[in-house]
Amino acid sequence: MYCEYCGARNQENAIFCGGCGKPLSSHTTEDVVPDVSRLDPTQTDVYHPESTSRPPGGGIPIIAVIAGGLGVILCMVVLAMMITAFPIRPENQAQNTPISSTIPQGTKQNSLPETSSSTTTHTIMPSLTAVPTSTPVPTSTLVPAGGGSGWIAYADYDSGKPQVFLINIDGSNTQKLTDMSGGACQPDWSPDGSQIVFISPCSEPDHTKTGYPGASLYVMKADGSEQKKLPIVSMGGDFDPAWSPDGRKIVFITIGRVIYDMLPHLAVYDVANERITQLIPSIPARAPSWSPDNKRIVFEMIRGQIWIINSDGSGEDSVFSTLDLHAYTPAWSPNGQMIVFGQQTVPMLVSKTLIERISKEKVFDVVISYRPAWEPDFSPDGGWLLFGDDDTRIYAFPLKGDSYDVIKVASGFHGAWGP
Repeated sequence: MYCEYCGARNQENAIFCGGCGKPLSSHTTEDVVPDVSRLDPTQTDVYHPESTSRPPGGGIPIIAVIAGGLGVILCMVVLAMMITAFPIRPENQAQNTPISSTIPQGTKQNSLPETSSSTTTHTIMPSLTAVPTSTPVPTSTLVPAGGGSGWIAYADYDSGKPQVFLINIDGSNTQKLTDMSGGACQPDWSPDGSQIVFISPCSEPDHTKTGYPGASLYVMKADGSEQKKLPIVSMGGDFDPAWSPDGRKIVFITIGRVIYDMLPHLAVYDVANERITQLIPSIPARAPSWSPDNKRIVFEMIRGQIWIINSDGSGEDSVFSTLDLHAYTPAWSPNGQMIVFGQQTVPMLVSKTLIERISKEKVFDVVISYRPAWEPDFSPDGGWLLFGDDDTRIYAFPLKGDSYDVIKVASGFHGAWGP
């Protein structure tokens, strides 16, 4: 007979359907046509009359099979979540040790340790940064001081004649720049540090204030190459050059540009057009220095005074004037507020601010024992001062702080701090 529910064919005396397990109705007859569309062709549990080994009603419902499969899948998902939350650690690794701490310096960690999970997570760990075990110590306290390139241009004797040299502010790496037959001295830097102006001939430093007879101005690169004489012709000589902060002009002292004029006086050389302008030729002058804004020039008047004029020669103004004390070789500070110069017959370094013109000069007590002290030159940052003495030695000391440390830089004279 056929089951009225699933259409499965059963034995005539069967009570339960071998296909769906439901009881066979008494109304089910052989004439019932089975619904073939309801039969599962893969169903192996459907009882067939050809087999007598399966007991009646032994089929497994399809819903039960599906429910069992879903349960297995759910268990696998839960197990995977638990493994991800609690990864397996190596026995010799502490539980709280971060992974990056075991990575060698400069290498990449390609993956985390393997676990029972079927998914491997690839993580790129950042490279570790090396930490220096010690901090380098400068070889000299002067190395970081003063700013600029750290170079000092100066003159010193070589084979009986002065020549221009370079030296580091810490006293190292001396380099000879000139080899003039008549000697060379009085170097000064261009503001960009690429060139140096100097004079030649020069037989010795001029401590008598008579000048350098027959000297001319030369310009060279900072490495000593491409030396050339400037087109300036004077009967008595040209010396004491100082490059303007904007690089456009060089102020200097000239003697005898005209036959009747034999006083040393100020003149300005225009670098671009090579024109020369004489400033107040009636006032004898030495050792000019520019203001930081290029508008004024301070200089030593030979009668022992320090004067300031405008760069065009107008506006004469005395900074320091006395008949009892002499004043020498002024230098203008980079901030424009102070002028330093040598004072007295045996000079000591003093300073005077332009804000308090009537105040007394400040004496640098630290260099009182270094007399005579003159030819001061400021470091580019204004924090250090370079000066020379009468025994051809160049020193430097800091202007800030409660105490000063005077340090010898080189044996020589006419020191100029490079930008």
